[in-house]
Amino acid sequence: MKTLEYNLQTLFDNNFMPKKKIIGKYSNKTVYLFKNTNKPLGGNLLKDIINFCGTIIKNPLRLPVVIYLGELKVEDKLSYILLECIAYQLVIDGFDLQIVMNPNFSIDTQGVTSSPLRFLNPYYIYFEKSNKVKRKNQFLKSFELTQSGKYRKWLSKDDEFGVSKLTTDLIYLFRSQYRKHFSNYTLTDYEEVIVKKLATTIGELVDNAHEHGESNCLIDIDFSHDFTDKRENNKTFGGVNVTIINFSNRNFEEKVKHKILHSSIIEGSRYLKVRKAFDIHKELFNNKYTEDIFWFIASLQDKISGRDLYVRNGGKGSTELISSIQEFTHDDYCYVMSGKNIINLKKKYLESDSDGFVGFNGKNFISCEPDPESYSKSKVYFPGVAYNLNFVLEECNDEKN
Repeated sequence: MKTLEYNLQTLFDNNFMPKKKIIGKYSNKTVYLFKNTNKPLGGNLLKDIINFCGTIIKNPLRLPVVIYLGELKVEDKLSYILLECIAYQLVIDGFDLQIVMNPNFSIDTQGVTSSPLRFLNPYYIYFEKSNKVKRKNQFLKSFELTQSGKYRKWLSKDDEFGVSKLTTDLIYLFRSQYRKHFSNYTLTDYEEVIVKKLATTIGELVDNAHEHGESNCLIDIDFSHDFTDKRENNKTFGGVNVTIINFSNRNFEEKVKHKILHSSIIEGSRYLKVRKAFDIHKELFNNKYTEDIFWFIASLQDKISGRDLYVRNGGKGSTELISSIQEFTHDDYCYVMSGKNIINLKKKYLESDSDGFVGFNGKNFISCEPDPESYSKSKVYFPGVAYNLNFVLEECNDEKN
């Protein structure tokens, strides 16, 4: 996990603004104390927590740490996974850490209830109040390994067969969810297609993240079942909730940008079309639609690769992979972030134009700028790339077979 520790430090370095008030009283003890001001667990709150943690890490005084969040809404899966990573850094640095929280969750954030954070939370029924060493070990074990109710894997960029093995593992994992939820259940052909699409897409996205970031990936998947929607005649829905994190000192768009602007290896016609698009779009850039957004979108395209010696067209683009799942979903909430940029992977933005590019505008990629609602700025600078993927699927109300 040394690579993770190094790359997590880049998260603090890129977001750090020192906080003045960091010491307070909790349970009659002097501690480093962070208190939430009614913010949901999302970018704004994470930014505040990172500043607080960056301040105490640089402080030579070692005190217990209490991050008091109280009752709060969890905005998305990626938010609580990033909080886990921040907590990991503090624990590895030797801090006695408690994160006090009572999270409200929905179909896409139910996984917070089985998060490693529960072992640091005094509200958790099995919290080890008097044994901080056991508490630390429980958190670290849960953080690093797959636990009941979810799937977690750290995948090395140097594992030649890692993505292939991951895809195979996920096919068995997704099949097992049907069989756990409906006893003696045999998947239909339609459901088998969904299973393989999900597994293949996640595997390909991890491969893409390895390619662009050149560092290891964290894959975290959880499942939610039996959510009833009154707006849909009380139909029952389940969620497949996925986070892929690749901490890196290289942002997602950098390799494609360098290859197309500074390399002679752009023989494929698609690369030349991206160069043409850049020449058009650079006249459209402004304070909101920036050059980084253009190259981020270009890097998500099908058959565009950042590999230095990859002359032929690249593999499947992130947009095509995700849209191949969205045709099966009732709803979804998907985005990808790198640096301070977020690209919204909503279904309506992922239609391909006549050249096979995704313009994020319902028109075309080469000559039209993306819809302003398809991208945004994050409060947190993320070094590398992170995917938040939530797919809502209708579940059977009755057992079959």
